[in-house]
Amino acid sequence: MEPGYRLRLYLLTALVLVGFGALLTRLHEFQIERRDEFLQLVPGNRTVTVREPGIRGEITDRNGVVLAKNLRNYEVSFNLDEIRQAYLSQHVGDPTIRRISKEDGMMREGTEKDIVTIVNEGTIKRLRELGLAKNYNAKELRVHYLTHGGLIPFSYRADLDYDAFSRFAEHNLDLPGVYLSLRPARTYPYGALACHVLGYLKQWEKGDIPQSDARKFNHYIGDEKGIAGVERTMDEVLRGLEGQKSIVKDEKGRTIRMSDYTKPGTGANLQLTLDAGVQYLLENTLRMAGRSAGVVMDVNTGEVLAMASVPDYNPNDFIPSISKENWNNYRANAINPLGNRAISAYTPGSTMKIPTAIAGAVQGMATRKFSCDGYVSYGNARTGCWIWNKSKGSHGSQTLAEAIQHSCNPYFNKLANTIGWQNMVEGCQMVGIGKRTGIELPSESNGMLPGSRLWRTTFPSAVMTPHETAQLSIGQGSSLATPLQMCAVAATVAKA
Repeated sequence: MEPGYRLRLYLLTALVLVGFGALLTRLHEFQIERRDEFLQLVPGNRTVTVREPGIRGEITDRNGVVLAKNLRNYEVSFNLDEIRQAYLSQHVGDPTIRRISKEDGMMREGTEKDIVTIVNEGTIKRLRELGLAKNYNAKELRVHYLTHGGLIPFSYRADLDYDAFSRFAEHNLDLPGVYLSLRPARTYPYGALACHVLGYLKQWEKGDIPQSDARKFNHYIGDEKGIAGVERTMDEVLRGLEGQKSIVKDEKGRTIRMSDYTKPGTGANLQLTLDAGVQYLLENTLRMAGRSAGVVMDVNTGEVLAMASVPDYNPNDFIPSISKENWNNYRANAINPLGNRAISAYTPGSTMKIPTAIAGAVQGMATRKFSCDGYVSYGNARTGCWIWNKSKGSHGSQTLAEAIQHSCNPYFNKLANTIGWQNMVEGCQMVGIGKRTGIELPSESNGMLPGSRLWRTTFPSAVMTPHETAQLSIGQGSSLATPLQMCAVAATVAKA
């Protein structure tokens, strides 16, 4: 074949391939990407599928006192795509506005659909005639439309009383794109009571929608999700099964009938071991002390009857969503009211002398006497007893029981070094020091037990010297424990 003919054949092949590529690209655009848009233009009825969130289960204390429940909340929401289609059925084209936006670091001018004008001239005008209109944030509506389109409804009103609900329901068929629903609203009847145990919720976001659901539903209302406390750890248990509506609409977007409806399910109710009365007393007591935490435990079963952290917060502030001002105040507060101090780690101090005593008793030291001379020296370091620091005094020779009564530092320093740091670590681990209790709350701290594997990993160059062992015996140095862990130690001793 001559070179000239071969070149023409190659060019023809390339043109055919390019042509087929362009054709396939356009077919994909029209049949896949813009399928819903063209379906809207076909005269006739269509079916709209709506996802409804499940109903969250209640949370009660051990006696059935309801700590978290749901209120009946009537909501009006807009499907902005349906409202726009109804507008286009009576107007030629979309109204537009000029917008200046920043792209690639430069300010650029462009146009976009004026969804606010579309809503005002169609839906809001009709609602005013019915006496049901209410002011709304136009900027939020515009951003919502640019971000979500019609998949996620724009919440217009969530403050309906029964009378307003009835009037909306009466005229709902004549309002394209306007949806009326009964949505449970979470409420915490006793405000801040047990807030760090209960936790709080956060509104669902677009990123929470699975791709399969985005294809399945025309109108999506997601589930609130637990962010803290048992609302978070037991989120899947508390959530109810989703509901689904299938609504037949005419070519103008008006509702004809509901063709199918599966009611949302209710999640499991959750009963806590807390006693609301004990919880109330504990919180009020801690508020007198200021920044603090406390745990009350049944020594026979290990059940937590009360757990409190002060300062606290009101989980109702997060329903339906927390205001920017409140959130900034919580975040800016240096004493962190959102944090649960009862499961956070702190220097345990003299409360660690009980685990030290247990470790010593396990090693046969329960009857051993040690002398308190006011302090113990470890090289250049000195660990003093409180009586030495106060008046240069000492406790002299003591038994274990006397040392606990006097809270004598030198006694426990000597006891710990006599049995050795390995036995100290084993004894402390026996009563749960250095590991989580396993309570169903997020972010529980392990604490820090010097000499343990976690300690050696965290401080790879550290060594368990006699001074470090002495510090461990009295809960100083790098020792850390949570109030819950120390409460468990006390309950273990009380049970024994």
